[in-house]
Amino acid sequence: MCLKGVPKILSIRYIPLEGVVFLTRLELTDRIDLTLNIRGLSKRTVKIYKTWLTRFFDYVDVEDPSTITLYDCQKFLNHL
Repeated sequence: MCLKGVPKILSIRYIPLEGVVFLTRLELTDRIDLTLNIRGLSKRTVKIYKTWLTRFFDYVDVEDPSTITLYDCQKFLNHL
């Protein structure tokens, strides 16, 4: 299901967890910011992506992104 206005950065993909180092919310946000800037996206696009990411984190109310489940993502999308 694709919702108009929800950036692809919030899309869910299965990633094997073996060998993955988990980041805090702040570290993840900083890394996403850096990645989006390196990709050459406009400042406005980066701001919108970060706004949606912040809204998602605030909705699920967790500091550790590794604890977010697919169910949390589905609840957020239904909430919208």
